This record gives sequence, structure tokens and C-alpha cells, in this order.
Amino acid sequence: MAGRPSTVMRISLAMTALLLLAMPRAARAQTQASADLLRKWVTAAREHVPGQADASAGVVAGWSYGDRARLHPSMELFLAMVRGEGVPNKTDPQRQIIDLFQSVRGGTGLVTFLKRAAVLHTDAAIFRDRFPAPVDDAPAQPRSRITTDARGNISGSKVLDPPPLFTNDRFVLHTDGRVVGESAAEWNWPFARSLLDLVLPRAEHRPLKGPCQGAQCLGTLATVGVGTDADRPFIAEWYHAVDSYLLAIANHGDLKPHLAHAAEVFPDDAHLLFDRACYAETLGLPAYQVLPGDSGNWKANGLLVDLPSEEKTDEEAERLFRRVIEVDPSYAEARVRLARLLERRKQNDAAAAEIEQAFALTSDTDTTFYAHLVAGRVAQARGRFSESLEHYVSATTLFPDAQSALVGASQSAVMAADIPKALSFVQRLSPRSEVFEADPWWIYQLGSGRDVNELMAALWAHAAKL
Repeated sequence: MAGRPSTVMRISLAMTALLLLAMPRAARAQTQASADLLRKWVTAAREHVPGQADASAGVVAGWSYGDRARLHPSMELFLAMVRGEGVPNKTDPQRQIIDLFQSVRGGTGLVTFLKRAAVLHTDAAIFRDRFPAPVDDAPAQPRSRITTDARGNISGSKVLDPPPLFTNDRFVLHTDGRVVGESAAEWNWPFARSLLDLVLPRAEHRPLKGPCQGAQCLGTLATVGVGTDADRPFIAEWYHAVDSYLLAIANHGDLKPHLAHAAEVFPDDAHLLFDRACYAETLGLPAYQVLPGDSGNWKANGLLVDLPSEEKTDEEAERLFRRVIEVDPSYAEARVRLARLLERRKQNDAAAAEIEQAFALTSDTDTTFYAHLVAGRVAQARGRFSESLEHYVSATTLFPDAQSALVGASQSAVMAADIPKALSFVQRLSPRSEVFEADPWWIYQLGSGRDVNELMAALWAHAAKL
């Protein structure tokens, strides 16, 4: 999406350790104002129409950092009850919160409520621009010098992340290979993830009470989450749909932690593996690799773009695309993208084999177009210029005005010493070739973001039936 600013790197601006230590005390200090905000949240989650920028989404979108801080004590009590923990019942606000919880549990049930609440926060993030901006009352946060590679490995000093309601990170904004400023993280994404975490059934070690030594400290293996395995497909669908949205708007700052959490809860989901691979592949593209050396770097209040090298991030993308194919051998676009990376490493025979299988597996127009472009490159690298030309010509039959296909065909004709044919392709370039939709290659870096409308519509339809 040329010319559009995007967030590129998550820089941890977590709460200070002092504030984190204060959280347990704050969580017990439920006030009437805090309970009232929780009631508004429960009502909004119940009344929100999935996929609509309605008043319920507006309630959440309008909350400032201060509002979330006031909500936090009551929310902590509510979520503690969801987790099955004992809670105090000493004050009027606490009793009101318990009544709210019981009404939710006795109404749609906890699982349905948590799913619908996650969709509420999803829509509050997606439709944020349709509502008045909240007051910017977030406190300034200490800068942590942290670098991450494409696999999420962290180096440098890091402050522990705060509870999701207190998300207050900042991201570097860039466009066309230039750093242009910074932007706030969207708190609704981590909070929605935390709600769905309460649904997901999974096993974890709970520590033993009292003294323990060594492995004994791991305690017993317990199942956490109020849902069942039947709830996993909806949650995986939510992760993939949100991936597609963040990829479509090039919001890689919010996307990075989203993908990292997806890797924890759905490590072998083919769609989520594909999204992670596309993110790693994107970081290796020239428009991203030039960012650390841009003169605007460091000017956005000291935030720093520090990306892995093209070699490292392409290596990670290749590993993930291979894993996609292991999980789902019919995933044609993963083979096409793997072939592109292999061609860049001059493994042309392996690339050609992947492309051949991709052609046999897909009827999707965009994927077939990409396959022909990559096949054209591979054939040209192998010195098979007539074969290369055939692939580019096939690409032009799918998108007749695509610059990438026409220029590629012209180049192959030149290499085949057919100058008249080379000129014929160049002469087909016209104002129609400047139309954004004319060439899918312009949105190659979006990955599943190309399908965001379909994926979000399906998610909203499923949520509406809950």
C-alpha cells in the first residue's frame, strides 16, 4: 500500500516495576466508579452487533488510559471469577461485580460472552477512526533498549509487560522507506487476546503451595480455560482474521505481538504459520531493510528501528513456509512464496519444483498470477528465456495491464533476442497500468491481508450466531 504510513516495530514501553507491584493493591480497591465502568463494558459486550461501528463499540473506543485504569480493579475481580478464583464480598461495588458475573454466567454463558467481548474490542480497534478520539492522558513511559529478531528473540533490558488494560507502547511509523514519526499501540488487541486466553483449554503447570525444590516447584499439570476444544476453531479464525486486517493496513507494530501470541496458542495452525511467514518475508523487503539507516531514525522521541538483516528474516520466512507445507501440503501460496525465497538464494531447481506443485494445487487468480511471475524469474535464472516469456505472457492473460507482468515479459523477450516482441509488451503499458487494482504484485507484501474483507465478514457472521 504505497505511500501509507505503517507501524513497523514494537518498542517495549512497559509500566515501571513500581507500578506493577502496586497492581495487586489497586485490583482490590474496587470503587463505585470502577464498578460502573465494568457494567458499561458488560452491557456493551452484550449489545454490540459484530461488524458494526455501533454505540457499544464507541463506548470502548472512547476509553482513555485513565478510564482503563479506573476499570482495572473491577475487571480484575470479574476475570478472577471467570478463572474460578475466590473473590471478596465485603463492599457494595464488590457485590455489584459478583452480581454482574452471575448474570453473565446465567445468561449467554461465560464462553459466548468472552467471545463476543473479544469481537467488541476487535471492532472498537477497526472502527476507531469513526469515533471521537479519547483524551490522551497516558503517562510517559521509560524507553527500553530492546532488539528482536524475526523469531521474536529479545536482547537488551526489558521491563515486564503490564496487564493488557495498561498497554501503552509506542511504534515507529514509516512510509516508502522513511521513518516519519510514531504512533500509540492499540490496547484493544492485547485485551481481546487476554479474553480469548480465558476460553482456550490448555494445560499448564501450576506451582505447589508451600516450600518446594527443583522440578517439584512446577506442581501439577492443570487444564485452564473455560471453553472446550470445540471453541478452538473460532479463536483460530479470530487470530487469522485479525492478522489479515493488520497486514492489510500494514500495522506491523500491533501485528508482531499478535503473531507471537498466536504462535504460543496455535503453533501448528497452517494459516497462522503462513501469516507469521509473510511478516518475516516482508521485513526482508528493501522498503523495510533501509529503515535502520534512514536519517529520520531516532528522531521519533528516541524510538529506534532495529530490524533483523534480510538474510536472517528471509531464513525465518523460509523456515515457516516449509512448516506451513508440512502441516498442509496443499497450501499453494506458501509454495509460491517459498519458491521466491529459494530463487533469491539461487536454488532455482528447488524453486521450480515448488512452483510446479503450486500450479497443480491452486485455482486462485492472485496466487496463480504470483506463481507465473516467480516462475518467470526462476526460468530466466536458469537461462530458459522462452519458458520465462511464456510464464509472463500467462500472467498478462490474468491481469492484462499489470506492469510487473508486462515488464517481465519484455525483459524475457530481450534475453531471447526478440526485440520487436520486447517492444510490444512495453507499448501495452498505459494509464490503465497505473490503476492500483491492475497489478496484484503491488499488494504481494500484504499476504492474507488481500483477503481481509472475506475473512472479517466470515468472523463477524460466526460471532453474530453466538
